[in-house]
Amino acid sequence: MSTYVLAVRREFREAVPADWQARVRATSGVSAGESASPHRMQIEADAESLDLLRAEFGGWLHIEPAARRERLE
Repeated sequence: MSTYVLAVRREFREAVPADWQARVRATSGVSAGESASPHRMQIEADAESLDLLRAEFGGWLHIEPAARRERLE
């Protein structure tokens, strides 16, 4: 499982289905909590689930690995 950020492409904010986040959460192999934004969410997904999401939502969403932040000392 890896962490990914999903964000609605600006040009599709009016076209993306209103229930896209619920549909992402319902995808087998995806784990996600509630999102504070209707245009972004963070998920945990395996490779197979990620392929399913890209096939269904890839035209509407940016799907990218979450950037890891390391603490500087």
